Amino acid sequence: MAEQDHDYNAAPSPGLRPNRNDPLHDLQLQRDLDVINSRNARELGLLPPGGLAVQSKRKPLLPPAAVPPASPELHPPHEEMTMQWKSAVAMAALATSGSLAACEANESRTDPQAMAESEVPARVEMPPVAALPPAENRATAQSTAPADTRAPEPERGPAIPAAQLRRQILALLASFQTLEDLERGNVEKVFGVQLQRNLKMTEGYEYKASTTEGWNYSVSVDKLDRLNQPSTILIGLDHGVEPFSNQEPTYCTLEFEPLAKELVAMGYEQGMRAYKRGRNMMWGFGRDSSTHKVGFGVGVIIYTLPSDSGVPQTCIGGFDIGGGPLDE
Repeated sequence: MAEQDHDYNAAPSPGLRPNRNDPLHDLQLQRDLDVINSRNARELGLLPPGGLAVQSKRKPLLPPAAVPPASPELHPPHEEMTMQWKSAVAMAALATSGSLAACEANESRTDPQAMAESEVPARVEMPPVAALPPAENRATAQSTAPADTRAPEPERGPAIPAAQLRRQILALLASFQTLEDLERGNVEKVFGVQLQRNLKMTEGYEYKASTTEGWNYSVSVDKLDRLNQPSTILIGLDHGVEPFSNQEPTYCTLEFEPLAKELVAMGYEQGMRAYKRGRNMMWGFGRDSSTHKVGFGVGVIIYTLPSDSGVPQTCIGGFDIGGGPLDE
């Protein structure tokens, strides 16, 4: 007969209540008990001789609760001093008087008579302040003060016409043959200026000036990627709009359409349409140098102005110029 599992915790049905005097039922119960015992012996092993030792119940012996150390009472912070002390002696005297005053305040909290007397303002004797040093000593002290470590603002170059700046930008874009042409030396040669070190950049140099038309421009060379990668050239044309504002430009720096045609004539391929990059609209141009197996990309930042003809005028807000090796 196959072994069967039974639910011994379930109550028997009233119509199937077993007969307490049925010997066959007793044998069946005994057989089921033997099956359970043999199964437990296989899984858990045999009982030790004499059975398992009975352990008396007991409460766990826990260590006494740790009492946290009493923390000293914190005194209220002193009011910020409104004058600077000129000697270490005066500062030490001030600290000593402040500690004594704090102790007296703590004692007065428990002494009713002291609390009543504390309501009457007492005259406080302030420690003497050292006299200022002579004028020649002050000059010596000022000369030994640490120098300002902020990056100096680059000096501005002379103003040039916008037409001259346009010719310099086109000459720079036409000069690209190798990745070395993206570095500071070539930029300084084309613009005829000297870029100054800008400590706000990773490895950057910058030149700022203005046009005779009244708007400013900047030329910078910086390592935006790793130091062993080609530099990025950024040319910014100030069109009078504050960064991160909703201002609308009111004048045109350089017109986009004529300059785009000249770039195409140089061999640059113009993108199909302008695309959004950050908060600006940009039109991309690219040119490959198969001789040196490098490529150059020029992103021209553009903005529009309304015109009397109804056709918006597209102007230039800056250039983002970079390059790299061509994929094999």
